[in-house]
Amino acid sequence: MRYLELKRLLKGNIFDMVDVGKLFPAEKPSAIRTQLYRFMQKGLMFPLKRGLYCFEKSKIDEFSEIRQERTKGDSYRIGSRI
Repeated sequence: MRYLELKRLLKGNIFDMVDVGKLFPAEKPSAIRTQLYRFMQKGLMFPLKRGLYCFEKSKIDEFSEIRQERTKGDSYRIGSRI
């Protein structure tokens, strides 16, 4: 996994380990974690929370983007509770 390949394949600025694992199924989870750590050490990406990363901090509105990313798969459940 290379940085430019990862950035090209990911659609948004915010992503997690699951997103990267889906894009690189042949990679071991430990290898993905190591590579993401190396990217962070070089300043190519930044941690937001445990297991949640972004490419550019300046494009982050903390509250709206994180909430949107965390609930993107749960939208059908929210409507059923109302």
